[in-house]
Amino acid sequence: MKHPHTRRLSTTLLLSVALTAAIISGCYRLHLPTTSRWLCMGTTVTVTLRANQPERLATIRPIVAQALTEIETDLSIFRPNSTLAIINATAGHGTPILLSTNAANGIALACHWAAVSQGAFDPTIGPLMNLWGFRSKTITEPPTPHSITQTLSRIGWTAIHLHPATATNPATAHLTKPGMHLDLGGIAKGQAVDLAWHRLRLNHQTDFLIDLGGNMRVHGTPHPSAKGWRIGIRNPFTSQDHLDIGTIILTNGQAVATSGNYEQYVELNGKRYTHIIDPRTGWPVSGIASVTVVAPDATTADALSTTLFVIGPQAGLKLLQTLPGCHALWIPDTQPISPITSPGLKLQK
Repeated sequence: MKHPHTRRLSTTLLLSVALTAAIISGCYRLHLPTTSRWLCMGTTVTVTLRANQPERLATIRPIVAQALTEIETDLSIFRPNSTLAIINATAGHGTPILLSTNAANGIALACHWAAVSQGAFDPTIGPLMNLWGFRSKTITEPPTPHSITQTLSRIGWTAIHLHPATATNPATAHLTKPGMHLDLGGIAKGQAVDLAWHRLRLNHQTDFLIDLGGNMRVHGTPHPSAKGWRIGIRNPFTSQDHLDIGTIILTNGQAVATSGNYEQYVELNGKRYTHIIDPRTGWPVSGIASVTVVAPDATTADALSTTLFVIGPQAGLKLLQTLPGCHALWIPDTQPISPITSPGLKLQK
């Protein structure tokens, strides 16, 4: 009997270590970054500032923490009183559920990416996540094709009825089919990072990096002479953080997110199944070890990393041509490592 196995912190720690190592290298050995780290949304939050500025953390950390908590309160499937949990509990009842601005934005963004991806990204994937043992139960063998087919009848983002706010009425949403289940795990962390990023900018904060479980967005630079924030890309075939396959540099508010088959998975009958499921077929995706996306904002990077993992590099490269400022790196699930990169992504050693 195998149980779901989760390794949540590895990507975050790698990126933090790689960032720190890059800043320390060369002539900046004495300029250590100012960092604060805590837990939120089931993972680690890291806020990194320019060197020798600890006094800024007293202002910045509460702003970031408040933004992340707001998204978690609205969009967590693990909080029984969250907006998302209430929508799921009333699926098929036809009862419109009042939405906060954050909840309305999150659901609208998820529907947007479902449309862009033609269903490869689908926020109603919750029943499949439950079926495969990633949310509510432990399973001992793969689901049967019949059970997958039955579950697929409760999948479909077009059954989300979202009514945006007007001058006289708040936004509402409901799910039209009984047994449907919204799960925004593929986009909520990116949305949370973006909300925190914008609030820091409204407070005139500069030169920072926000990292929520590997979902990152930056502003400015880590030191005056830097071109940007140097981020390590993990080798998905090893747990040794220092063995990354290269680095990228983020500038001008850019964001990065990685989806990998090494973070969450189940082992059933001796075979590993990733938590990234194709909502069109009901089966976990195979053949890809990880996808890293650089995008203009963290929400886009988060949703797009899942989408590109599902559709693969051939279709993904075509999709990227329609998305200005978005770049990606795929690592197939084979060795030796042979990364596939879109034309705009520059991987450095």
